[in-house]
Amino acid sequence: LKSQIVTSSLEWGGIRYRPYAFTEQGIYMLMTVLKGDLAVRQSRALVLLFKRMKDYILDTQGAIGRTELAKLALQTSENTQAIRRLEAAAATKDELRSFMTNFYDEHLGKELLLMDGRIVEAAVAYETIYSRAKKTIHIIDNYIGIKTLLPLKGIGKKVAVTIFSDNIGTTLRKSEREEFQKEYPQVRLSFQKTCGKIHDRFIILDYGTRTEQVFHCGCSSKDAGKRVAVIAKMTDVRLFSLLMQDLMGNPKLVLK
Repeated sequence: LKSQIVTSSLEWGGIRYRPYAFTEQGIYMLMTVLKGDLAVRQSRALVLLFKRMKDYILDTQGAIGRTELAKLALQTSENTQAIRRLEAAAATKDELRSFMTNFYDEHLGKELLLMDGRIVEAAVAYETIYSRAKKTIHIIDNYIGIKTLLPLKGIGKKVAVTIFSDNIGTTLRKSEREEFQKEYPQVRLSFQKTCGKIHDRFIILDYGTRTEQVFHCGCSSKDAGKRVAVIAKMTDVRLFSLLMQDLMGNPKLVLK
């Protein structure tokens, strides 16, 4: 539990103080050891407090800089995954288990899509696809953002990633890409333009190899889960050979 406590010292009135604060993961760990109806109600209040804090950050994101926002996005994503890993341990009572399940319900921001005929979480879907790559990942998507990069954090060190995009709306900034690369230096990223030739979104794994796979994505990964969308695996990868040859000759995309 100590690893989930953040401490920092401050000085006021000539006296040095060292306050203690629980992180979101620490709260969930605490919930696994506290028992009783009061503990359950307090745990519920704390979880909702963190949820409201995140909502407030999103609603007021124009008041902070891009660099800070990128850091928050990375940390929030990692916190969400950590919380879900702790969910089974935390939900030891029927009431708490029901609450934890509903906490990730759609009306509270759960992002879902259809893949392989099943309803899956958007982030999990992209991470699962990217984990299958042995050598290369080519992402074709004109609308990219920090959420485009986050599912790539777990790929192998030998896998090179190329994102083809015109970055319409300049949604992904240079500072966000740099912050991501600082956090995950093992991810080898490069960007090229689509030059306005592509409408749909595709993911191509291990292009030109025996294990090549192609996926057609019904939405941009940065918006996955906001509307009903499907990821479908294409049966004939040869159809995309000419498309890839054309794209690979395009100029680099320079982020601003």
